[in-house]
Amino acid sequence: MSEDPETKKQILHLATDERPLLVVDVDEVVLEFVRPFMAYLGTRGHILKTDSFRLTGNVINRENGEPAEDRVVKSFIEDFFSVQNDWQTPVVDAAEALQKLDTNAAIVM
Repeated sequence: MSEDPETKKQILHLATDERPLLVVDVDEVVLEFVRPFMAYLGTRGHILKTDSFRLTGNVINRENGEPAEDRVVKSFIEDFFSVQNDWQTPVVDAAEALQKLDTNAAIVM
């Protein structure tokens, strides 16, 4: 367990029983993000270049080829998550894998 008192406190709060605690990131582990986000951007006249692991600078206006400004990218992300039920899809076999792990670990997302 962590030596940091605050982290230890948070872990103890999350741990619901004696099983090991498995903390799972949601994006690209449980739910797809990149592919649905690219489809969403397409409806907004933009594309996502995957030249690096960042969104800023890689969201491109399809009409003029210019990178979208930081504030525009931020608004796209916020808007995407506000309508994510329409766009996001589960990662293949993620639910089944987590269900199998659930017998041996407490899972937190």
